[in-house]
Amino acid sequence: MKINDFMKINMRKWILVILFFPLIFKAQILDQYPRGQNFYEGGITKVYNDLHQIIVDQKLKKCADPKELYRLNLLLTKEGDIKFVKDFDTLNIAKNQCAYDLSKTLAINLKGKKWLPAEVKGQKFSSLVYLMIFPNDLFEKYQSDYNPSRYFKGSVFKDGQENLTKEIRNTFKSLFSDYNVRGKFYLDFYVDANGEIVSPSVKPEIENQDFKREVFRTLQRMNQKWIPATFHEIPVKSKFSVPLIFTQE
Repeated sequence: MKINDFMKINMRKWILVILFFPLIFKAQILDQYPRGQNFYEGGITKVYNDLHQIIVDQKLKKCADPKELYRLNLLLTKEGDIKFVKDFDTLNIAKNQCAYDLSKTLAINLKGKKWLPAEVKGQKFSSLVYLMIFPNDLFEKYQSDYNPSRYFKGSVFKDGQENLTKEIRNTFKSLFSDYNVRGKFYLDFYVDANGEIVSPSVKPEIENQDFKREVFRTLQRMNQKWIPATFHEIPVKSKFSVPLIFTQE
């Protein structure tokens, strides 16, 4: 999702600023790797070239189902090491068991390779990174210039971007005012393969649990208004991070 603009909504003595911005600082860990940087020496093409070579060298077996895919989430530490991020989506793992197993084998063999920690203003940070593992692309069909982003289409709000902005504005402006909430927090959610909003969270944690419940309940009203993201035309889950700022004018 590429949104660079922001809007201000005057509300009595308050300003609600809605931004769509992917980079979140949290306990010295970035939720996403900074745009414009490479997390692997040689770039994304090189990492998939190394993945393919691991498959060839170890004579790994391809998946019987050509549509299996798995998003491999990793923690890239500021020291340049990688660690697995536990996946609690057991249903998706079961559905894509072969791709999941292959992903873990590949990641183990990528340890010790030249990973590049995220840098912000000259300081290194640990960061979450991910690799889309679509086995059908990595065996005999593999091409040396392979880049998975060519096959990815982001989720889309059915009524268009302008209406999405309006809906968020109309949905949340009264909620902030009613609960007298000030400051900045991040509203995170996923749009799943069915086009439904799942796994909402608010960061940092808000003490007023009633307010947080209302935020989640209000967010659910936007369900079924999304076209899910796709990879190779296969619906996949994708993440949105929406920073909301509410300050006194």
